[in-house]
Amino acid sequence: MQQNPAAAALIEAVIEYLVHEILPDAHPAQVYQLRVVVNALRLCRREVEMLPSVRAEERARVEALLACDGEGDLDALNERLARAIGSRTLGFETPGLVDHLWTTALARLAIDQPDYGGYAARAASAAFPER
Repeated sequence: MQQNPAAAALIEAVIEYLVHEILPDAHPAQVYQLRVVVNALRLCRREVEMLPSVRAEERARVEALLACDGEGDLDALNERLARAIGSRTLGFETPGLVDHLWTTALARLAIDQPDYGGYAARAASAAFPER
């Protein structure tokens, strides 16, 4: 039985083809656009590889902060969390909230901008900033 390659592997194959076969011989006017395409494909690959687990971990943290279990999708839970923060039901003193916010932001940066200097420095450190 033949299995289809994983989406991330297909995306990586396209990236490799563009970088090694097309980009070196590209007309200078096309180089910038090709690099944008490659970067977009790398972002898509990271989303395919990482986003399901990032969202599952985020959901678990939000459910713990809201003391709920399986009530709504992650977007709805995040809206509830934002309302709780906005109404000051939850705040910096809430155990786990600051760590959740930092972890969520860093996880999103790992997908969107892993080469961003601020992310690299923070990701290298296990510590979160003081409140």
